[in-house]
This record gives sequence, structure tokens and C-alpha cells, in this order.
Amino acid sequence: MSYNVNEYVNSIDVPTNSEELSHVKDLITLKHLIYGDAWTVRQSCYNEAFGMHSHLRYIGGTLLINAERRLNKVIGTGITSESIDVDWSKAPNAERPHISDELSVEHQDQNAREFIDQLKYRMYVCAISYVLHVQEHDDISRDLDQLTFSAIQARATAKRAA
Repeated sequence: MSYNVNEYVNSIDVPTNSEELSHVKDLITLKHLIYGDAWTVRQSCYNEAFGMHSHLRYIGGTLLINAERRLNKVIGTGITSESIDVDWSKAPNAERPHISDELSVEHQDQNAREFIDQLKYRMYVCAISYVLHVQEHDDISRDLDQLTFSAIQARATAKRAA
């Protein structure tokens, strides 16, 4: 089963004074300034929206799930990276210093939680970019009498099914 991007996008709250929202709006404005024509801006917005949709599916459907699973494993058991260093020709192993490069469970827990928080933030930013680029693509598409983002996606899905 695929991760439901639209469900995620509808679940987040983005304040109108969000810095990320402002940056993505600035990016879209720059696309208009750089490309100078509606057709190219429309294509750029489609590419960005499609890329963010794919990235959200990957982060939400794979990376985040795996990171949360890893966190649960750390909390439940701890993870060891200890290695055994035995050399039978030297002094008995018991007399040699014990070397462990194991991270404490607390440190592993903190690292896992920070990674999950980073993934959630990336998803938040990608969702903002996705929504604004779809909206801009669709606005331009209406002006040019072209298909909207969802209509293009539906047509592609129908072609793959045929």
C-alpha cells in the first residue's frame, strides 16, 4: 500500500506567516521572473509538484517508518556495535583492556528521535512546496486551457492500467 500524500497534506497546519511558506512563494515568483513565460513556469511547477509528491511518499512510506522501527528497537533492547577482539597467540583476552565503541541507549535514543524530527520537518517543507506548486500549475493551466495536475495524474494512471 502506498503512502497517502494528500491525507498527510490535509492533516498539517501551516500558519500564514510560516517562513517555509514564504520561501516557497518566493521560489514560485522567481520561476516567473527567470522563465518569463507561462508554459515554462507551468512545466517547472509540475516537475516540482511531482517530485515533492514522490519524495513525500518515500519519506512517509519508507524512511519515517524505518526510523520509527529503529527507535522502537533502541528503546526495547539497545543496539550494540561492540566487536570481539581475540588473538589466541597473545596474552589471555581477560588480561587485555576491553574496548567498546557502543553508544549508550540514551544517546542512540536521542539520535533516533532527532532523525525522526528531521524527517518530519522535511515532510512539512515538501508538503508546502507540493501544495503551492500544484496550485500554481493549476492556475496557469486554467489560463492556458490545459489539464490540471490531478487530471494529468489521473490520465497517467488510466494509461498504466490499460
